[in-house]
Amino acid sequence: MERILLVLWIFSSAAFAEGDEKLWPEDKPKNFCLDPTFATNNENLAKEHPGDERLVKLVALRSGLCNLVLKNIVPLNTAIDIFDAEKENEMQKRLQEGQTNKGDIVL
Repeated sequence: MERILLVLWIFSSAAFAEGDEKLWPEDKPKNFCLDPTFATNNENLAKEHPGDERLVKLVALRSGLCNLVLKNIVPLNTAIDIFDAEKENEMQKRLQEGQTNKGDIVL
């Protein structure tokens, strides 16, 4: 289960991706805020698991940060840092509480 968490964390760290040339000089990652499919998928996860406060919190945080990025209020790299820090924090809490058993939602 820890491997699954690690793999998900690695692949999801580009939750907002695409941005500043200084941060990503070679291939710019894709800005997932521009893809409505990702927002819909996240909202559906929150609808399916409304009792999972951590999941709902991360979905709301992502939505709010994407809104600020799209309005050019917050730079993309700042939004990425905020989201990644909060996601890491929530994953650590979940691991400490032993909620990573089979069948639980993985952030």
